[in-house]
Amino acid sequence: VIDASELRSQIEEHERNNRDGLIVSHDEETVLAAPSYAEALLLPPSETESKNDGDNEGDNHGNRLTTCIIPASNISPDLTEMGFSVSSAPPIGNTSDSMDPDSSSREDLIATKTSPVCTVLDTYLDNLMANVPQLALLLQEQGFIQNIKFLRTDDIPSLMLHPSTIGVETAQTTSGSNQQTFSPELIEMNAAMLLRFLKTNCTRENSTYLLHRTAGDTDIQLFDISSISQMRQRKWVWWLALCSYRFACRLEQLQNKVLSPHDKVTRREYRERQRNLLNNTLSLLEDLEDMDGGHHETISAAVCEHLADTFLWSDEAEGDIGPRDSSKPAPWASSSQPYRRVTPDCLNKAHDHLMNGIKKLTPLLAKAKERDSPIEIEALSTQLYGIHHKLINVCLKLADIHLQNYFSSNLLQSLRMAARMLRDATTLVEPRDIFDFSKDATDNSRLYGRSILLQYAWLWEFCGHFARSYASDPLWRERGHISGNDLLSLFREVDSACSNITKLCFRASKWRPRTSVSVASHGQVSLQSLSGIVVLPEDFEEIETSVLQKEGCHEAISTAKSILQGQTQIKRDNRLVLVAASVCYSHAVDSYLFLAERNSDVAKDGSVDLGTINKISTKSDEPVAPLLRQRLGDASNEIGKILLAESRSVLLNEHDRDQGRNVSHVSAIMLASAQFWFSQGLDQFTAGKDLRNIALLRCNLCQCCKIRANTNVILPGQARSNKDQDKKSNAEIFLQKAVDHLVSAHEAMGERDADSLTWDMVSEELAATLLVLGVRRRQSSLAGSSSSQPLFLPGLRLTPGAEKEIVEPMQRSCKIYESLGTAHARHQAAAAHYQLAMYFSKVWTCQRDEQKTRDKLAAAFKHFGLAHQYFFLNSKGNEPTFIVLSLDFSSLYTAVSGEECLGKALGISLDTREAFSSDAISAARERLKPSDLREWFNNMKTLSENVESRVMKLLLSLTKLEKDNNSKLKKDSPHSEKYKSMYREILTHKMKPKTDESTHIQDQSEPPSSFAIHELLQKLSKLLKP
Repeated sequence: VIDASELRSQIEEHERNNRDGLIVSHDEETVLAAPSYAEALLLPPSETESKNDGDNEGDNHGNRLTTCIIPASNISPDLTEMGFSVSSAPPIGNTSDSMDPDSSSREDLIATKTSPVCTVLDTYLDNLMANVPQLALLLQEQGFIQNIKFLRTDDIPSLMLHPSTIGVETAQTTSGSNQQTFSPELIEMNAAMLLRFLKTNCTRENSTYLLHRTAGDTDIQLFDISSISQMRQRKWVWWLALCSYRFACRLEQLQNKVLSPHDKVTRREYRERQRNLLNNTLSLLEDLEDMDGGHHETISAAVCEHLADTFLWSDEAEGDIGPRDSSKPAPWASSSQPYRRVTPDCLNKAHDHLMNGIKKLTPLLAKAKERDSPIEIEALSTQLYGIHHKLINVCLKLADIHLQNYFSSNLLQSLRMAARMLRDATTLVEPRDIFDFSKDATDNSRLYGRSILLQYAWLWEFCGHFARSYASDPLWRERGHISGNDLLSLFREVDSACSNITKLCFRASKWRPRTSVSVASHGQVSLQSLSGIVVLPEDFEEIETSVLQKEGCHEAISTAKSILQGQTQIKRDNRLVLVAASVCYSHAVDSYLFLAERNSDVAKDGSVDLGTINKISTKSDEPVAPLLRQRLGDASNEIGKILLAESRSVLLNEHDRDQGRNVSHVSAIMLASAQFWFSQGLDQFTAGKDLRNIALLRCNLCQCCKIRANTNVILPGQARSNKDQDKKSNAEIFLQKAVDHLVSAHEAMGERDADSLTWDMVSEELAATLLVLGVRRRQSSLAGSSSSQPLFLPGLRLTPGAEKEIVEPMQRSCKIYESLGTAHARHQAAAAHYQLAMYFSKVWTCQRDEQKTRDKLAAAFKHFGLAHQYFFLNSKGNEPTFIVLSLDFSSLYTAVSGEECLGKALGISLDTREAFSSDAISAARERLKPSDLREWFNNMKTLSENVESRVMKLLLSLTKLEKDNNSKLKKDSPHSEKYKSMYREILTHKMKPKTDESTHIQDQSEPPSSFAIHELLQKLSKLLKP
């Protein structure tokens, strides 16, 4: 495949050269490609001699060997897959022995122009050696195939550069001249002579030969490399070592500049050859050292670094890594890091070579410091820093792999090695003011500082991953055989090794960490203090002045720490390791934030291109990866949940406390610490815009507020000497804070479609909290007196604001529960209606006018009706609640005068009959344990007596009304005796001897089949029907 425009330019150049009598034009202002062997054969002897005479040391780049094999470097992938090659690609480069520093730029300039003779000669030799009779020449232009030409191999020298090949009419085509570009006979003759020469002289087995020809010269030299190396002469060993090293470097350049990224097979072959050359170089340098030829530490270290590079190519592991095992942890890196696709075997080999390079240079640097040689110190420090930088990245990538496979010992070793190398790398470049990010700092110093800080952040990030994974995955103990103390000692060692970076970077720049848990806790949390107990100074002062003396406050903190220290080994290790994980993550986040701020300052100054700065996050407006913030938030949340559970446990086990230990104070300390950790996690989730976790953290903070409201634990701002009224108001304040947290969770999520499950969970928690808040306010008001009768004194009437504070939370709770639509939500909605009905049933009698009284009474009947309707249809499992609700509902009807209301009250009381049926007892036997069943039966027995008493009173009142109504009627008129018959029936029931059902349930394993009142209520219901 040949580009048509390029072939056209070569034809024009070839015709111009023919007209001028030259094979290759020599434009003084243009640097031409080095002459090939074919061109040298066609050059006149005078020109060859003049070229050789004009070669000097300064222009010696023109006499270099070039290969005749043209690789397919600029061919499109689709044509490569079809087997085509490119004959117009630039030559591979030269093989000059010159070490001219400008050689790379000259090579690039030379490679921009290709000799037409080389193009034709390479194509001809390819066909000849492959024994191909024809050449299919595809001419492409602007990516499209324009024409296809078939040429016989014998016609290639004369027709390939002929204008007719691309359909161009020139003077050459009209004259019919088919001048050959070169002589095939001369080529075949020279090739035969060269092969006979090699066959005659290359006779030794397992030997290496070097064939050399000076550019423009017809003489060819053959060197026996094996014989030279056996001569044990230092100059030859040194020459061979450098020759191998140069060839290895050239192979590396070929891979970067010439080979296609898709040609993985050839790239691997080149790397293998490169490794062999580099290993041979090291072996020769060792032989040279044994011959007293010097140590050559810098070259040996460079060779070791190149050897490591051959194992760190990004495509080294392509095709070797299969699908990730789902049973293993996911990769832990939150941002893009080097060597992501390199296999562990290659990483370990690279690690060994880099360590060898460091061992070779470290003694040399120490000697340079003894001699106080600034130039040597700077050169050696720079070379050592480059090796350290790669070694740190290798160790971190190995740590990432070990994290996924539970290789605890290897993981500990990798993280320790990375910390030590990072410390040494900082020491190497410390004199250059690498952490000076001011405007006057040089770009190189900034890049050094950014590089070290980025690796510092990665190191702490992996330490946090290790701790978090250990706390959540028991396989680390089963497969890794590692304890929490091993992790803590590792983290403290890393902190000690990296302390110099913190001093040089953060403190020198007077930058205050924003995410550091140690700073937020005022030094109460660090890798040396991992209990998790945090009492902020303002809270400590309030506790100290309100509920405890100073000694008592310290004693409560010490007691809380001792309780946590008394946990089981696994729980204690998990808590300590999680606190350490939060410290590690906070170090990483602070490093990212520091880098982001300094990068923005540099961008504003315009002294550094932001494209050269390492990317930390996937989005430009997020200096820290959201995944890292999420992991820090998760760790803080887990610590808060542990402390919250311990606070509850301390309160529940208050009767088992030790003598002299105030459990309420201890629980308060733990609860305050749990709130601190929840707040830390909430800050991270908010910064990372993790809506779901924001909602969950708000729910946990709501639980803390509920504990403070329900148990009245002594916390800042709540004195022990307060009256009951003050304690109730404090409980309402905490419940309102709980409601605020849940409302904020809804606001953060925005809408239900963001996460329907989390939204519904928060909604249900919000409804329950609102209901508790409304009930608590009702109980704390005058309307919440112990009497169940309505209030009749006008002075007890609540203000509109106070009434709204009671009613509004319960009404909001009803709406939320009804919107959820689940079975549990419907149950809770009925309970909310019941509580509203209880409130209105007590305040309707003390209103200021008749209209208000009617409104309140109507609201009471409305809510009682809704609640009664639900529990009547779902009485199974809710028997006590349904009976109590029915008694309260009937009491409301009784409070309203009139026979109709008394009749409805009687009907509601009789509706409780199904709660005492045999089916209800059978269902209770199936769902309850024996102890719970006895308690349930005793409660139902008491409720049956209340129902019987209520029905008897109602029938007595109705019987009197019925008698009065009958007395007003004439004797001939029909008289109603329905209530009289019902009253007689209940009197008959009371006169019967009763069996003690409570004794029956205690003496027998099975409860009775039904309650006695059930039969009575059944009979009364039949008599009540018209």
